[in-house]
Amino acid sequence: MWQDRWDKKAGGFDMIFATLMIVSGLSLLLTACGDSTTATTAPAPTSSANTAPATSTLVPPTATTTPALPTATTAPTVAPTNPPAPTSAPTTAPAATPPATGLTQPLAKDEQEISFGAGKDTIYGTLLIPQNSATGKLPAALLLSGSGPTDRNGNTPLIPGAVNSHLNFARVLADQGVISLRYDKLGSGKTGLAVTGTTTPTEIGFSTFVEEARAAYDYLKNRPEVDPNRILILGHSEGGLIALVVADQLKASNQPKALILAAPLSRPYLQTIRDQIAAQYEQAQKSGAVTKEQAEAGMSELDAIIKSLTETGKQPATISNPAFKPLFNPVNDKFFAEVSKYDPQKLAAGLPATLPALAMCGQKDIQVLCSDVQYLMQGFQKAGNTKATFSQLANVNHVFKEVPGTPNPNVLLDYANPNLIFSSEATGTIAAFVKTNL
Repeated sequence: MWQDRWDKKAGGFDMIFATLMIVSGLSLLLTACGDSTTATTAPAPTSSANTAPATSTLVPPTATTTPALPTATTAPTVAPTNPPAPTSAPTTAPAATPPATGLTQPLAKDEQEISFGAGKDTIYGTLLIPQNSATGKLPAALLLSGSGPTDRNGNTPLIPGAVNSHLNFARVLADQGVISLRYDKLGSGKTGLAVTGTTTPTEIGFSTFVEEARAAYDYLKNRPEVDPNRILILGHSEGGLIALVVADQLKASNQPKALILAAPLSRPYLQTIRDQIAAQYEQAQKSGAVTKEQAEAGMSELDAIIKSLTETGKQPATISNPAFKPLFNPVNDKFFAEVSKYDPQKLAAGLPATLPALAMCGQKDIQVLCSDVQYLMQGFQKAGNTKATFSQLANVNHVFKEVPGTPNPNVLLDYANPNLIFSSEATGTIAAFVKTNL
């Protein structure tokens, strides 16, 4: 759900997001989040926690954050064509600094560190083989993270504390006798960027992360412990979009066996960004922060930028609105151009009607709303897929932790809160799906 670029560049959608807000003019407010975000404000980008080295490049925005609505009192010096706060402006992120082992937690007895090649890169991850499992080849699951410097366990140096979303998913699957592979994406954990063969940041796009996922799938399929005909892909957040793309690529070979889409990116990427900014303009007009003419001018330029990226793969030569310049940094053109080709609903509609699929959303998720996931589910319905199910989980946030009562306004605190447990409802839903379909 944010960026998948880090010290050099990454494509992405949910690990970090920055909010452009009208506060005494436009200021870039940075808020980091584990695979989700909060609309609360943060200090200007001078904080060491949110500011990358001078050599860093900007990352693409998240397309799944809730708009941070401006008010009339926060806009004393708005430039005539500046838009109200788009919820997702790209920002630089510090490179991950993993411990010497490259792991955020030590390996358990049933885990082993592995590595595999993806293009010119070496990717490191953890293979979990459940102890006391059935003899013979076992079913397996590939876990795909959302964007940002998210390591194999679902953690990031941008959030103090352990989120452990992927570690939790792996444990739920292990309890069902399912092998799992989770890995440090390019730019995170032990994988980092030191071994990348990519020569320039502009060469890294959405396809880079799809290629990683395909390589991980092939590695898992060829493990001697794994039944290659019973592999599940579980994609979280932007990883849900990658899961759909990989499933589409593999469908001719009747793979994968099943899909789990956990709070998946469910609408087209650039359309989501447009919708968020349009909502910001609407709110700003109501508060008197901008006029109708200013809003129309901003949306007109935004539409031109999106059209150019979609049709040519490049942004316009000139972007006049200063609020859009950091959002559409040229280094991210390849990512935007590639990801704009995909509509999650259309991908779902193109998958086999017999493919078991589970889509889950949390009703306390402010990043991926259940209404968005319903849009995605319409694709499975168009395909006539009666094996696709949709589960709305009460009191569950974006990283599938149970949040009783009112969520913390700063959702980052909930994501890494050790007192919040992984959703028992999600656990039961995943277990039932695996028993039936894997």
